[in-house]
This record gives sequence, C-alpha cells and structure tokens, in this order.
Amino acid sequence: MRILRISSFSFFFYWRNLLSLGLFLVLIFINQRVISKDLFREVVIQVDTNKYSQSKNSATYLNDRYLFFEVTSVSEECEITFIPEQINHLKIINILPSNDFYVTDTFLLLRNEYFRGKIKFKDLSSTKLIRILVWAKDIDGRESVEEIKLFPYFDTKINGFVEEQELFVNEDKYIDLSVSNAANVRIDEKEWVTNNLVDYKINLVANSLRIYFHPKSTGEELLKLKFKTVRPYLNDLNQLTYDLPTIKVPIKVRPSRINFLKFEYTDFFLDPSFSKNNEVQLDFSRALSMKRTYRIENQQEAGGKLIAELFTVAQVGNNNKILCWLKTYSLHRMNDGYLYVKDGDQTKFMTNFDILQRPKIERVAILKEGAQDWQNNLSVSPGESIEVKIEGNGLSRAEVIFDLGNKYQLDSSRRTDNVMFFNIKIPIEVNKRKIAILMNKEFIGYELQVKEYQRPRDFDFLLLSYDGKNKVPVSNDDFLKPVLFRDVIEDITISFDAKKIDQATKIYGKQVISIDIKMFNERKDLIEFQKIDNITICPGENSPRYSFYDLKDCQKIALSLNQYLIHKTFNLDGWSTIEITFKHNEAKYAEPVYSRKVVIIKEKYVLLDMQVSFPTGLLVKRFGENGIGRFSGISTAFLAQFSFYDRHKIGKLKPYKIGAGLIALDIFNANQAQRDLGLVILGSLSPLRTSRFSFPIYAGGGYFIQSNRWFIVFGPGIQFNF
Repeated sequence: MRILRISSFSFFFYWRNLLSLGLFLVLIFINQRVISKDLFREVVIQVDTNKYSQSKNSATYLNDRYLFFEVTSVSEECEITFIPEQINHLKIINILPSNDFYVTDTFLLLRNEYFRGKIKFKDLSSTKLIRILVWAKDIDGRESVEEIKLFPYFDTKINGFVEEQELFVNEDKYIDLSVSNAANVRIDEKEWVTNNLVDYKINLVANSLRIYFHPKSTGEELLKLKFKTVRPYLNDLNQLTYDLPTIKVPIKVRPSRINFLKFEYTDFFLDPSFSKNNEVQLDFSRALSMKRTYRIENQQEAGGKLIAELFTVAQVGNNNKILCWLKTYSLHRMNDGYLYVKDGDQTKFMTNFDILQRPKIERVAILKEGAQDWQNNLSVSPGESIEVKIEGNGLSRAEVIFDLGNKYQLDSSRRTDNVMFFNIKIPIEVNKRKIAILMNKEFIGYELQVKEYQRPRDFDFLLLSYDGKNKVPVSNDDFLKPVLFRDVIEDITISFDAKKIDQATKIYGKQVISIDIKMFNERKDLIEFQKIDNITICPGENSPRYSFYDLKDCQKIALSLNQYLIHKTFNLDGWSTIEITFKHNEAKYAEPVYSRKVVIIKEKYVLLDMQVSFPTGLLVKRFGENGIGRFSGISTAFLAQFSFYDRHKIGKLKPYKIGAGLIALDIFNANQAQRDLGLVILGSLSPLRTSRFSFPIYAGGGYFIQSNRWFIVFGPGIQFNF
C-alpha cells in the first residue's frame, strides 16, 4: 500500500494559489458589478407637496421603464433629487439641454449625499414622454451619461354620482358628466351602443361628457358605463392602467307621451333658396289638420332650431295617406337625434329623416408618390400610383366612379359629407388620354389627363465610341477622369441603346438631350465650339408604352462628331483635347436633370526637336590617349533630340533625352590642336529646366573628324529649345 505524502511547503503553496485565484475572481465580479450599476440609486420628483420616486412609482410603458408622476399645469415646475448609487463617488452632474424643459435651479451636491435642482416643462400638452439626460463626472474624472424617462400625466376623473333618469319611449334626452382632463378620455362619438331598454352614445362637449339616450322599451335598468383613457396613469394601487372607475346610471323608461310620424322616405336635399317643396306622403293621423303648416324643430322644448316646415295638402283616397309638402331649411342627420313636429310651440309628433347637401363636386386634387402637397393639375402617367381628393357637398350619398375599371379604391375611413379619398393605380397599359370622373353616373367636368412619362434618366443609354471598336455608356465611371488615347482618333460616334430607357416597372419616356463639343489645342487654346440641340431618343420596343409614343422626332441613327466639326478628330495633334458635355433639356422636365462631361485627350509618346546646347567643362576621353582625358572649354552641340512624355502626367516630359548631331569642341580655344568637330550621340538629364532653357548633364560618344579618333564625353551644359 502506497502512501501519498505532501510536505507542509507544498500544502501551503497549493492553498496560496487557490486563495489568489479566488481573490482574482472576486475582483472581476466586483468590477463587473461596478460597471453594470446605474449612476443613481434613487430619483425623486416633487410636484407641489407630492413626491414620486423611481423605486415606487415606475412602470413599464411601450417596453420602457418610466417614472410616472401627476401634474396639474402644462408648464409644471418640479424639484428633482438624484441619490447616487455610491456615496462620495460623483463630483458633479448637469442636465443636458432639451426642447421639452429648461433648468430653473442648478443641480448641486447637498450634504455630500444627493444632488437637487429644479426644472420647468415648456408645454406638456404637446409633449407627453420626457427623457432627461444626466451627465455626471466622478471623483476619478470619468464622465458618464444616464437617461431618466419620465411620464407626466394629468389626473382624469369623471363625476361618478348620477341621479336616476326618467325617460320616455322615443323621446331623446341627454345628460352632461363633468370630467377633469376630458381630452384623455377615449370615446367613439359616432357609434350608438345598443342596450335592452335604451340606446346611448357619448360625445365630448367642452370639458364634459354628454350622454345621449334613445329609449326603446319601458322598464328599469342600471347602465354601467366603462371608460378608458387615451394615455395610461397610475391608480391608487400604484398600478399602470387605462381603465377609469365605472359610472353607474340608473334609468326608468316610461311609455311614450307622443306618437312617431313616419315619412314615406328619409332622404332629402337642402334647398339653399328655400323655395322648393318636396312632395311626400305620411300615414293618416287625426291629430294632423289639412291645409296647415307645422314646424319641425330639433328639440322638444320651445325655441328649437327650425329644420323644416311641413304643409298638409290633402288626404289621398282611401289608402290612409296624407299628401304633404316638405320645405327644408337646415342640414340634419338622423344620428343627431329626433325631430319634433310642432303646431306653434306645442309638440304633436316625433319624426326623423336626413337633410343633406345636394351632391356637388367643387374641387379635385391629386397627391403623387413622394410628393408633399396636393396639386390641382390632374395630369397622371401610366403605372403611377396616386391619391385623389374630391371636395364638395353631399358626398356621403354620392356615388363617384372613375372610368378606369376596378383600378381604384375608395378610402371609406376618411369619407365625409364634404370630402372623399380614392387610391388609384393607373394601369401601365392604359390606352386612354383622359379618365373621366362620374358622379351618380353623370359626367361632372373633371378628368384625369394621361400623359406619358418624361423623366430624365442617367446616360447609360448613350454609347460613346472613340477607338472605332468599343461602345462605352456615357454614365460609365471610366469617364469621370480624362481618357488618354494614343492612336489616331478616326472619329467619335454616339449611338443609342433605346431598350435601356424603359423597363417593365420603371418608365422614363422620351429623353431630350443636347451635346456641347469643345476642342483645345496642345496649348489649351479653344479652337472650336459646336452645339447639337434637342436630340430626342425614344424608348425601345421593350417599353410597355412603346406603341403610345410619337416616334416622328426620334433619333435612331448614330451621330458622327466629324460631321459637325471643322477640325476633324483624325487631324488632331498630340495633346489636343476634346470636351463633350451631355445634358438633358431642362425645359422638358420637371425634375433635376443629368449632366456628364467626357474629356478625350490625344496622347503623344515622343517629342522630336532641334536643339543647340553649349556644353562646358566636358570631360573628353579620346581613344588611344593616355589618362582619363581632359576637360574642354565652351563647346557647341547641334542635335536632333528625342524627348519622352511621362505616362502618369498629361503633357509633361521626362527629364532625360537622347539625340544625335554635331559637336564643335573648344570653339574659343586659340590652340588649333585642341579644337575639333565631331559626330556625336548624346544623352542628357535635366534636373533644372524652364520652357526655353535647361541645364542638362551630358553623357555620350562619337567620332572626331579632324583627329580621326573615337571619343566619349561627360559633363554639364546649357541647352536652348526651339
């Protein structure tokens, strides 16, 4: 049996390493906790005498945590206290500027424990959610920013006590409930709620909720009205809610005190001249006297608004009907409540019907995709999606259609008696020039004018060729810089790829362009300017609208610039420049147009010129002589010399040259034996040069005629260019 022995030193070393590792992990954990902690342990807002804290009055709204607090004014001033997470850690804090509030009292560190200051809100009626950015600097100089999200709300309360309401069948009545912050109560003002004994609806009137009752059957009932808020609030249990306390309304419905007078039909139009009568029939009633005029008002009590007048003409045969004339004076909707037929101020009957504006269209406007404003110009293009707004009177009972099949849709959610909205997709294949608007199957004088698209397209449909082989789109990035061409430019042609203009889902229409041509010689002097105006290129046969375009003025044949130029391209000297500017005709388009300049330069490799130079101090070594040679005096060299252009710099020569010619050695030397005339090949390097003069260093060799010897030379000189 083997026994494992551990020395005390090993045991100590083992536990020391284990303790160090644990301490390291604790430090990492503490560091992470410091990094992940918020700047403030608590945020407290005091409004008047009420205090709200982040720990007690926060709730989640729209996936964010907000501090909810109640305000009483749209420009409320409140005091905010920030309690740091670590005491004596933060040195200073500032509230960053905001459009929602301004700081009225600077935030200062008090008792070395918390920061306190004041802010005042600018307009809480338009700003609901507030975000405060707090900049802080700690004692170590580190800066941090924390976001505090605030949710100020106005208290919303409805007067909960309602006395028992006594109602009568078919007699409408309303009551008003006082409410604070009525705008925050969510109601549907257009809908009637159906109940057992009574139907009701609720409207917002000033700072009250008005409840309209329409009794239907006798009996007693307790209505329980439930309301919700538009924006949430914190209830007494500190819970986020939209629900307001239920309002209980006890009602007692008794039998009707007056009878209902039923009209033959219920739709009438308002006569602005008040001179026309509508002929109607009513059920016979002994309470109606013949040849008598009755007032129809909007309330049962005296002093109501005059809606119409009813004149009883005569009883019709034996069918228990009365022929009447109805004269309208005011607009009325059945949803507005019942009408009352009166003899003087005494109510005889109840009734109800609609008095509407006679349908009339006064204005038609369209809104195109991407546009901000409605326009009265009714021009549309094939494939375009538009919104049409029709304004007028009596439109709620009018049937408006477009002579466009089923390619449009009425927006019923925004339809009123005065306005209608339609969403229309103009078919790409539409074959009409005018789309008529009909109301009640009659033409009303408004039409949508169908016009072909004419939008500027980038110049990818223009193909430029200057080498006689390749056709490159003018929009190509290669033309963003000058094009250098070495060979003879026989011609420059511009052809057209018409199939690129229109696509199945993207229409541009005819493209009208102009071309400006400028030619410069090698000295950058303008030698010619030509302009080709109003070149019209039509979309190709692939266009969905091809059969609808007028093709008479379309350019189909490629353009040759030599047909327009006096200085032909094939006669250009080296470093001559051709600038070709393509631009859309701005008068033909409502949108910004495209413009592109193409620069083509006739490149040159070599320059041959005659030069006279005066080499001085040349080291001349004749073959057959001892030593390294001797230095000459002033010599004269006449050379035919080649210069080479830098491939990376337009029109710039490289500093070295090579030439051949004659050299007169030591022409001013009195010693006849030192002078000589030789045939020479010289290379030169010119580190310093001007347009006419240069100071080269020569190297070369040749043959002296007088001494019949070969030689080599090396040395400086002065050179003149011609």
